[in-house]
Amino acid sequence: TIICSPDKDMRTIPSNHLILKRGGEHVLTYLTEEEAWRNFFVQLLAGDQSDNVTGIKNPQKAHHKKPPNFSPDVARKTLANKSKDEMEELVQNLYEKQYKDQWKLQYQKNYKLLWILRDFPSQEGF
Repeated sequence: TIICSPDKDMRTIPSNHLILKRGGEHVLTYLTEEEAWRNFFVQLLAGDQSDNVTGIKNPQKAHHKKPPNFSPDVARKTLANKSKDEMEELVQNLYEKQYKDQWKLQYQKNYKLLWILRDFPSQEGF
């Protein structure tokens, strides 16, 4: 199976991907399970207006009155060299810091808005 789509949401699925780029250049690549999870957690941090995912405000910009969300690039750097479990723990901790008592509800909502084509993994403790 090869997923052929310009939609970044599809890059959360481990598979062969034909990534369509503007200007006619296309790249055939395989996204591993870890890369797919990283792409998923990047979206949970950065948010996605088109999918109604609010994301997380970047703590590095906390001195601004209205801190912007993590950018996808900053989110990728934040999650670099981490396992799936480490990424999930980091993202959950950031949701808890931002959303306080409502963090689980907000995390689950955004998780479900982003999850594509697979059964929901077990979320013990929720």
